[in-house]
Amino acid sequence: MPVYKHTYSAYSGETTPSWTRVPVLARYALSEAWSSKITVGLFILCWIPCLVSLIGIYLANNPMAVALVSQGAKDSMAIDASLFLKILEGQCWLALVHAASRQVS
Repeated sequence: MPVYKHTYSAYSGETTPSWTRVPVLARYALSEAWSSKITVGLFILCWIPCLVSLIGIYLANNPMAVALVSQGAKDSMAIDASLFLKILEGQCWLALVHAASRQVS
């Protein structure tokens, strides 16, 4: 039978609940975004400044670590605005590389 002689009608079956439709879109979007090993590697690399700064802040506020590392000189591990600016700059550069890699592939 030719296509133009088919009679089309609306879908009459069961529809999915509306709360399950958004996760389907998110699942396909995330599977495409994380399909590249370079993207996953760069994402992990972007977390390194955060982890290093967390360890540094912990060590700077731990009296035993301060005594072992700096031999009593507290100024060597000062937590101030310049530290957070350096962390932010590092994260910004890594985020730029990560975003640029997604545009290329």
